[in-house]
Amino acid sequence: MTSKATRYLHSKSGYYFESCDSDTFWDSELAASPQDNIFLRSSYMRASGLDKHRYFIKLNDDIVGGITLVPKVNRIQLNYATYQGLWLKKANISNYRDDLKILESIQNVAEIIEFNKIETNLSLHWSLIDMRGFEWAFLNSNNMSINFKPRYTGILDLTDPQGLAGILLRMRKVRQQEFNRNYNLTINDDFNDRVLEEFLGLYSETLRLTSNAQDLLLLNRVAELTTSSIRANTGQLFSARGSDRQPLAFILLQDDGNVGYYQFAARSRTAANIPATSKLVFTIIQELISKNRSSLDFVGMNSPARGEYKASFNARPGLYFDVATKNKSQS
Repeated sequence: MTSKATRYLHSKSGYYFESCDSDTFWDSELAASPQDNIFLRSSYMRASGLDKHRYFIKLNDDIVGGITLVPKVNRIQLNYATYQGLWLKKANISNYRDDLKILESIQNVAEIIEFNKIETNLSLHWSLIDMRGFEWAFLNSNNMSINFKPRYTGILDLTDPQGLAGILLRMRKVRQQEFNRNYNLTINDDFNDRVLEEFLGLYSETLRLTSNAQDLLLLNRVAELTTSSIRANTGQLFSARGSDRQPLAFILLQDDGNVGYYQFAARSRTAANIPATSKLVFTIIQELISKNRSSLDFVGMNSPARGEYKASFNARPGLYFDVATKNKSQS
């Protein structure tokens, strides 16, 4: 896919993709989908540059979903495109045929991608884990190949009737001990240019980023997404500071009105014996409970150390898929 098309058709069904340029229209239609999440909202997509690649999925001129067709050459945009690949509206029927309807919709979407030879990467929401529709659409393709990469996030249920006290009881003992102990930390969500600079410094240190062009682009993307989410009132950057007021840890919390998202985290290596990040996790859990949010999504638990840490808060693994399509002639 070398340039953006305004419409992708398919010869065998009434389904087609049509470019969407309206933030308001996109968000209002997205609200009817079980895959609605903060990363698909227009404010986030615009900050990440992905609004240029969004399309409505239509069936006989009715909007039935949306898709984000990120060109494979745009690697930077893919780094923070979690759950942005595909969304479908709820089926109008409420019985066993719902799953079949979703399967058929996904197959028709995949057939449009295969028919038009679209090379793209789709990060699917954890509520869409049946990949058969994609497999069937590409099964006998002479032109395109498809690859599925299973990934995991961690979902923490926040609906315990006892609130934080009940949630703590299901965490590992080390997390309970951290919660009960006083480490003389100052925690707040103040934000200004100095705080952003401090956060980016720790984030770069945490990921061991260098001054090469790729890492600098990633760091700039983190800065853009953090700043835009705070301006849009969907994000809060929480910090934990020691007695000297130096930052020890940061977490960017995103909130879509139903679910909270632990998107970015950074910590100082000089404070390895102080559980500043854990104290921030307890803070965002309390924040979300106070707003009656249903869950906290840790946005990935794929690496061993980070996955184990997030699981220690009783976050349950949630499977999702990254789907990549490729033109066989480019292999």
